[in-house]
Amino acid sequence: LGLPIGVNVGLSGFAAATYGPDGMLYAASQTSGAVYRFNPTNFTGSLYSGAQVNGGDIAFTADGELIHVSRNPARAFLVNENGPNTILGPVPAGVSGLARRADGTFLLSVQGYDKLIAGSTTEGDLGVRFDLKLNGAPFTPANGDLASGCAVPAAAIMVLTDTNLPVHAEEVGAKLASQPNPTEGTSIVTFTTETGTRATLEVYDVSGRSVATLFNAEVQPGQEYRAEFNGAALPNGVYIYRLTTDAEVVIEKFMIAR
Repeated sequence: LGLPIGVNVGLSGFAAATYGPDGMLYAASQTSGAVYRFNPTNFTGSLYSGAQVNGGDIAFTADGELIHVSRNPARAFLVNENGPNTILGPVPAGVSGLARRADGTFLLSVQGYDKLIAGSTTEGDLGVRFDLKLNGAPFTPANGDLASGCAVPAAAIMVLTDTNLPVHAEEVGAKLASQPNPTEGTSIVTFTTETGTRATLEVYDVSGRSVATLFNAEVQPGQEYRAEFNGAALPNGVYIYRLTTDAEVVIEKFMIAR
């Protein structure tokens, strides 16, 4: 994971990681066949579940349940704390990534397949496909992970289906940042745009629910704008700043951890 983790076990072979609604980082190791829970503020951790992990990815449902999609067997599992996994249903062979959408369903990436699959891991409804493209050409993933938090309304899907609405700041020139991150509650958000436009800065939780609107006005190109957000009343967890203009959407994740 590239982090100094103070856990007295031999940790290697991490295949998946996700932030939980409690603000903790959950990581799955193929080597030990277990899921660990880490505090990202001091990098201490402990065993969450000893249930077998084999490739794939992990993500949380909107209800806070941890899901693991496995390559072998090709199944979706509910990962129970300190207990055995519960089988939920089949998933495509070679599954490599899992991320929850705003409607509570999931996106899955599959090794060697140039589409993302959308549907429910519990009902076997995996019939919706989204083309994967890189610079306008079909893109086929090998191994890798999908980032949890793709549940921001439209953001995860727009980058796949509408090349006229980019979401990465380095591609469009817009800049969005927040400090401190993680925060105990209050953070300062700064942003700039390349063109004069109407800009809206909003806060969402990872389930796609709107938390607050911090800015909604016309902006000048190249000028830095600042907004303060006080999340002291919110529970620990991962949240998202979303900057929307007439031509672009930019997102920035931040975490509240006390």
